[in-house]
Amino acid sequence: MPGTEQSWIRTEASRDGLEWTRAYFRNVAFSPHRHDTYTIGCTDTGVQSFEYRRETWNAVAGDVFVIHPDELHDGRSGDNSAFGYRSIVVSPQDIARAYGVDSLPFNKQAVTRNPDVRLAVLGVLALAGMPGREVFAAVDALADLATALYRNCDNKVLRRRPLDVEWKTIQQIYERLSDAPTEQHQVSDIEQESGLDRFTLSRLFKRRYGTSPYRFLVQRRLDVAKALIRDAYPLADVAAAAGFSDQSHFTRQFRAANGLSPGQWRALLQRDTGIIVSG
Repeated sequence: MPGTEQSWIRTEASRDGLEWTRAYFRNVAFSPHRHDTYTIGCTDTGVQSFEYRRETWNAVAGDVFVIHPDELHDGRSGDNSAFGYRSIVVSPQDIARAYGVDSLPFNKQAVTRNPDVRLAVLGVLALAGMPGREVFAAVDALADLATALYRNCDNKVLRRRPLDVEWKTIQQIYERLSDAPTEQHQVSDIEQESGLDRFTLSRLFKRRYGTSPYRFLVQRRLDVAKALIRDAYPLADVAAAAGFSDQSHFTRQFRAANGLSPGQWRALLQRDTGIIVSG
């Protein structure tokens, strides 16, 4: 096709029901087609236009979009210039499982700036490139996405009440993560031992303890990391000792939780002796 040499698509292998795509198109238009999955993403460049449910939708940079399964749509530039986006593909079964219902959410607004939906979509997109062993992170992000879609959907859904035995199981998982935060906990093992699927685990854990299993685990690892830093461990050794996949992952998580890098935090840390630790 003439003019396509400046266009590209990059994909990342599916992990825990998610598949990431980043794309940039110049002089490329998509004919009407359907998916049997949700396609959800954010426009990064230009104007992305498409026909969907007998309406024309235009997503400019920063807008998020939600294409439902089996809905006919096309795709093109809205202003005759290049456009680019990031997106994920997720099965409708996983959306329903993540929220704990049998029916699917339907959002009439294919392009939205709803802050809850936007934040959840960006959270899932940010997982691209994360180490594959961080399965809990994908579970949490997908649960957040499903929650945002259901809370802002145009159809009503009902959720069942948790059983007492499920609450007991959630408490056991809380204790398991608390007792061994630096271990690489396998979601599949916890599923098998508890009898609950990963989305139920994530959803009920957040309802009981106010945060998701992954975020809880990260905070406990950061507690370990802070203790190691106080004991003057080299920062290069802290990440692995605290259970993080690598130094950059540790730094990102530390900054997200504390607003400072580990090095900045160490430099400002005052010992009981009044000496400022630096270096």
